[in-house]
Amino acid sequence: MKVNFTKQFLIKCKSPAKGRTSFHDTQEKGLSAYITSNGIITFFVRKRINGRDERTHLGHFPELSIENARKKALAAKADVAKGIDPSQEKKRLKQEITFGDMFHEFMERYSKKFKKTWEADAREVNRFMSSFFHRKACQITKIEILELHEKIGDESGRYQANRLLERVRAIYNKAIEWGWQGTNPTLGIKKFKEKSRQRFLRKDEMPSFFKALAEEENMAARDFILLALLTGARRSNVLAMQWDEVNFALSEWHIKETKNGESHIIPLTAPAIEILKERKVGSQSPYVFPGEGRRDTYPTLKRPGNGF
Repeated sequence: MKVNFTKQFLIKCKSPAKGRTSFHDTQEKGLSAYITSNGIITFFVRKRINGRDERTHLGHFPELSIENARKKALAAKADVAKGIDPSQEKKRLKQEITFGDMFHEFMERYSKKFKKTWEADAREVNRFMSSFFHRKACQITKIEILELHEKIGDESGRYQANRLLERVRAIYNKAIEWGWQGTNPTLGIKKFKEKSRQRFLRKDEMPSFFKALAEEENMAARDFILLALLTGARRSNVLAMQWDEVNFALSEWHIKETKNGESHIIPLTAPAIEILKERKVGSQSPYVFPGEGRRDTYPTLKRPGNGF
């Protein structure tokens, strides 16, 4: 039976005593609906796909409106024209990995094994992306990631937003590297411009700075800052410096593992060697700067009234 689908027509449809009764929309060719004996009305599209008569269910009335049913029917027909089998697409989506599963695989196969910042990956993605964990990874859109990036930029700062964008990008890139067939939704999303977080001493500040160092009573703090200046190494590397890494004969410091996971040799100047020799006297620890074992804690200088 062909009829123009209207809300009034579908509401007044009578249920058959048994089986189902079908109707075909005259406005959107290919869109049909059937009503069962229990009064449920279902929209569907029937097309020939690869020589088979396939029926694609679109949804139930009135949860799915007639207008949206027509739109879905048009989209389904367009997919068929492109050679896409809607039924196979539904099966594929059921088997598709969720973003939560993708993130878990990223953590176990890559982040925990190769990144020193893996705990930050776990913390930040759980904090900002947990609402996406049950979503299919292929259905998360670029506009959703863009809107989240902008929201975090407004509420938590641009630096935080950029780091999360980098993490989501890496999660998808690794999934693609491991065989996932989808598209990275972060493609084309630009990071916010960040202000430099570096602070350099001005020329007129240098005398006050070295005067404060000379007067510092905490010898560990003074030596730490001087060695950081003399070697140009990262704070974490200086804190983790061990005596077996220092070659006094060659005036070299062999860092076993830098932030990027590689070893590095730093030449030691005469002032640096002198500081190390003084700290070596009476030392019972394998570390140049013995502490509580945390790499993110470091000696602090007193702050004189000149601002240092």
